[in-house]
Amino acid sequence: MSSADMTSNFKKDFPFIINNQNDIYFDSAATTHRPAKVINAIKDFLEKDYATVSRGLYTKSVEATMKYESVRAQVADFILAPSPNEIIFTPSATQSINLVAQSWGRANLNADDCIILSEMEHHANIVPWRQLADEIGFNIFVTKLNSKLELDLNRFKKLLEHKPKLVSIVHLSNVLGALNPVKEICALAKEFGAVTLIDGCQAVSDNKVDVKDMGCDFYVFSGHKIYGPNGIGVLYGREEILKDMPPFIGGGDMIEDVSFDKITYLPAPHRFEAGTPNIEGVIGLGAALTYLSDIGMDKVYEYKSKLIALIKQGLASIERVEMLGGNHHGLISFQVRGLHVHDVGSMMAAKNIALRAGQHCAQPLFDSLGISGSLRVSVGLYNDESDVEKFINALKDVIAFFEKRGL
Repeated sequence: MSSADMTSNFKKDFPFIINNQNDIYFDSAATTHRPAKVINAIKDFLEKDYATVSRGLYTKSVEATMKYESVRAQVADFILAPSPNEIIFTPSATQSINLVAQSWGRANLNADDCIILSEMEHHANIVPWRQLADEIGFNIFVTKLNSKLELDLNRFKKLLEHKPKLVSIVHLSNVLGALNPVKEICALAKEFGAVTLIDGCQAVSDNKVDVKDMGCDFYVFSGHKIYGPNGIGVLYGREEILKDMPPFIGGGDMIEDVSFDKITYLPAPHRFEAGTPNIEGVIGLGAALTYLSDIGMDKVYEYKSKLIALIKQGLASIERVEMLGGNHHGLISFQVRGLHVHDVGSMMAAKNIALRAGQHCAQPLFDSLGISGSLRVSVGLYNDESDVEKFINALKDVIAFFEKRGL
């Protein structure tokens, strides 16, 4: 691909990038910047149309409710969910997983049950289950990785013989960039009667997601990782499962009838959305999905894949760099042999290049790999070939700096 082709036409869409042209941002796996369309959608709503939802009979409230619910339908269309009633708005993907754990898990898991997680899970898909297991007593089996640092399906199939109640797996690893075969995982889990939850936080920003074809029971993601605002997450749940799940949090706007003696809850999704929601966050999420849809997810995937290929090529040319795994989508984690990741990350930061250095909220994975952490470079639509070139050159300079000092 020519240099002209790899010059991002998207930079102009992002005010942060325009206002910080000396900085190179390669930490989109942690959080993405927002395009002006998202910022303006939130600003316009707050300045011109703000009202609470689902309560008022006055015009602005009715209109705000319609906008809010239209985004629910938009999210359903974006991940090809059969019904908007299967989309629950939450404060984050972390809370989405906690909702499943505390609602479905508490109602369905017993001391003699087990669940399956993978070695590559983010803490958000470990801690809620560990907390619940400590309370209830069920077992957590962990499916291992193979020599390529990909999910070992043979070991996974073996663990399924324990007949788990739940399989909860990340769609795309936030450390390895490995895209898991979630459709196959869900199909295998179903053969043994397991409910499936897929953590889609890293995958949904550049992959077409079809939850119906995937066959999962739950799918979670967050707005801030797909060019949307903070404080808004999504939980997709199959309607047949949601209807039998008790509420996670109690309060207003999720009840049909309430007295001091009895409560009747609204059906899903509203029974899981107690209290005044993050209305402007939902509006911003809708604007982010519109932004991505207007570009086209195929084009987003193609663009980011070419950037990752360039980064991979550049890293491979540096002798002391060791990349983790080989199945890289949207991000690459690596080490510089003989140097601590925080030292390299700090030196890169001094050169105005933003990387992530550490364990990326995946300590069990690093414990399994026997390493203390990694550097992670992750791309967004606002990156281009010039960013990659500056990153690789800066990394070479940092390594040369340490080598001159015998390190």
